[in-house]
Amino acid sequence: MAQDISKTTIMILLVLTIIVSVLSTIIVLDKAQQFKAASLVSLPKGSNEAKGVVSMTIAGPSLPPDKETGEVSVTIPKK
Repeated sequence: MAQDISKTTIMILLVLTIIVSVLSTIIVLDKAQQFKAASLVSLPKGSNEAKGVVSMTIAGPSLPPDKETGEVSVTIPKK
């Protein structure tokens, strides 16, 4: 028969597991903040185009989705 593991060993392993879990969570959250900050768009120096306006108007009859793929097509006319 296999020898039982002592309660002290189980407690040490449990505490180590909790410590590793907390440290891993902190590291992952820190990396997520770095990715969020890195995804910001930067404009070249001297550029006055810091703001933009986008508008969308849907006119005319709406096209039904493709029956095979479910895709909806959109045609954007140039003005």
